[in-house]
Amino acid sequence: MIEWDLIENLYRRGLEHILDQIFGYLDYYCLRRAELVSVVWQEALLEGKIWKTLLGRNMFLFPCWKDMFVALKGMKHKSLDFQDDSPEYYRKVCCLIEVELQVLESNWKKMKYSERKSEFGPLCTSTHEDSDYFDLNGDWIVRVHQNDRRIVIRNRWTLGIEDILEIPIMQIQFNGDVPIVKSVKINDSFIVVSFCRHPEICVWNTKTRDLIYVIDAGSLGIQEEDGNYEDLKIHPECGLSLWKNLLLSCYHRSLDSNWIDMIVTLRCLSPCMGEEVALLHKAVIKAGPGYFCGLFVDEIYTVLFFIQSVSGTMELIIEIRNTTSFEIKTNIKFNLKNIPCDFHYSNGLVVTHGTKSIRIWDVVTGQQIFKIPHRENIASIRLVSNKYIVCCDCSCTIKIWDLQTARLMKAIPPPPVPYADERYAPSLAVDEFQIVVVTKFDRRSYRLSVKNFLDATK
Repeated sequence: MIEWDLIENLYRRGLEHILDQIFGYLDYYCLRRAELVSVVWQEALLEGKIWKTLLGRNMFLFPCWKDMFVALKGMKHKSLDFQDDSPEYYRKVCCLIEVELQVLESNWKKMKYSERKSEFGPLCTSTHEDSDYFDLNGDWIVRVHQNDRRIVIRNRWTLGIEDILEIPIMQIQFNGDVPIVKSVKINDSFIVVSFCRHPEICVWNTKTRDLIYVIDAGSLGIQEEDGNYEDLKIHPECGLSLWKNLLLSCYHRSLDSNWIDMIVTLRCLSPCMGEEVALLHKAVIKAGPGYFCGLFVDEIYTVLFFIQSVSGTMELIIEIRNTTSFEIKTNIKFNLKNIPCDFHYSNGLVVTHGTKSIRIWDVVTGQQIFKIPHRENIASIRLVSNKYIVCCDCSCTIKIWDLQTARLMKAIPPPPVPYADERYAPSLAVDEFQIVVVTKFDRRSYRLSVKNFLDATK
């Protein structure tokens, strides 16, 4: 009987391009098993573009692969030369990503993390802290420096300052008020800043740090029946939401002392300087006596949080819209007694915290999925990858729940401080790799604290 191995035959004949097509149907685990068939198969898998193709495909299909690759590159992982372009390099990257994803999941379940802290001086003239004053992406933490109106960019893995962005004062209409930054957002393409009493929005390119746009209220395309846009101001309690190239913002217009209109805009940004900012959608919400509390956007849903007076009773309304059409899909309403003090949206779920409980809502149906009894005051609450709920209370205690079981996994006590003139509400940002908290215990200093689940060995 003659044994015939198709893979070996193709490899011996130098037909790597056919092997690329055959092995291209396999996932990571199948490729690792294929390496065990024989020495020839192992050698064949290190030829051509098999592992490079797998890396590109998985980074496109699975966001966790792309996020992990960015994190490993940002940490300058010692086992990888990111300038290499060999098949062995791509195999090593794929194996490392899969291993580190498993380690990351294990670290969250076991609550294992390393800590890094940085002390720095006052960054804000206001005594009220807000989570919109800083944000993070795969490489950087951005933070508002209010005293001299700058944006400080730190390496999220070393906490070292990498760059400082200056607010373009000359391109902002002062109208008698010095611009005060309200909100800063960052992703892989853009850094976006809005102001408390000024309608302009500044947009930088994340990679080059070049100022791309200064968007003013005149770009809204407001019609005559909408009134005079000179009365528009970006709402001080609203801020921005950024998703890939989508920018969601809210302006308000006061018609009289008791009536406010909310103008919500969805724009498409381009990373190239000089290109037009496309206004995709505009919605005018007759809020009456009321105000916006927050807003979030992704490629599927736009979620708006605002308080409105209905028949003399104040209600919090969570309005869910389709991002593509901007049509309203459903509303979730809370009466005055049950208005949440904090909330967050991520991946089709909304988490809210009121006076008695934490609740999870499905934005598709508008129905409550479950609730967790919790009476302590919470300063900020976040959803992480539809797996965990992370919150920070006013005393800077961090609590983490398992989203599937509603089980409290860990309560991390606040760090000791040598003195505390007054406790200020902490700011919180969270993703799959880190919990980042900015705390302020007195009028003199801030503390940036990072709990790193990716590198829990240090």
